[in-house]
Amino acid sequence: CAGALRAYLINENALPDAPLIAMVPVNLRTEGDADGGNVVAGVLCNLATDLVDPAKRLEAIQASMRDNKKVLSQLPRGQATAL
Repeated sequence: CAGALRAYLINENALPDAPLIAMVPVNLRTEGDADGGNVVAGVLCNLATDLVDPAKRLEAIQASMRDNKKVLSQLPRGQATAL
């Protein structure tokens, strides 16, 4: 998606200098949540649209998600959901 967004924005002469950021839903359910229902939060992910190299872009996206999920996992569920 990030590569397609980058290509589209370049084609439209509208690629910003700063990378685009996406809000990504993250599942907070655990095995103890057997009664069903959704337990989700959102994290902000750097899409690295400012990077030309697709491999470096993917590395940046993975690092962004990994770091944000780590922060989210350290919060109590109520705070993570409210965030």
